[in-house]
Amino acid sequence: MRVFFALLTGVFFGASTATAGEVSLTTSDGVHLASEAWGDGAEGVLLVHDEGRSRQDWSTLAPRLAANGFRVLALDLRGHGGSSTAPAEYVKMPADVVAGIGWLESHGASKVHLVGAAFGANLALQVAGSNALVSDVVALSPQLNAQGLKVSGVLAGYGERSLLAVASEDDTLSARAASYLIQQTTGPKHLQLYEAAGSGARMLNGAPDLETLVLSWLNGTFLRSMDPIAAQQANVKTGDPQQIEATGTRLEERER
Repeated sequence: MRVFFALLTGVFFGASTATAGEVSLTTSDGVHLASEAWGDGAEGVLLVHDEGRSRQDWSTLAPRLAANGFRVLALDLRGHGGSSTAPAEYVKMPADVVAGIGWLESHGASKVHLVGAAFGANLALQVAGSNALVSDVVALSPQLNAQGLKVSGVLAGYGERSLLAVASEDDTLSARAASYLIQQTTGPKHLQLYEAAGSGARMLNGAPDLETLVLSWLNGTFLRSMDPIAAQQANVKTGDPQQIEATGTRLEERER
């Protein structure tokens, strides 16, 4: 099943000057992060993995994006992968994403796209709301409540920026969270639902066309290919947001 929604429309960091290969970042609170960079384009892409995962989840997507003109950085969040010497303090992880954005900016990126998987999607959305350099977010399997980052609270300040939300229909909570995000954002947006494609970055294997969708979203060809008038007039619904965010106990908390 595919549902379409579209409209046209203070960090310290130290890193290698290379545009490909290993990169070492230092966050504003002094945590060292292992990262890897590809490409040398004027637009940056920061890849943010799920909890318990690492930058290795992006090993095929990252070089493809770089080959298509993007400057790409994949980092290991604190307490994960090569950054495992630091504790996995989720509340402090926005600083990790901010450090990655800072590195991309310092290496020539005029704007940054954030691509996040599951917890990484919620984290990317939270940082995007307070960082003007971020142009959009690709949220793969966003969660209703990811380590305290609730979808109802991560959109403050997101404004008119574009959003691609992707989920697998059998991952019910992520499908609901993705639908909710599409309902709540006001900029260019698209909801992609796959059947039995897995969760997070694993959907890149479960849905063979997902890499192409992400690339076409980031380079703008996806939105340009759609008729803006038809897109605005399309009467397509993902569900009533009131069924997703109810009063009293939130669905995020009831269905954890």
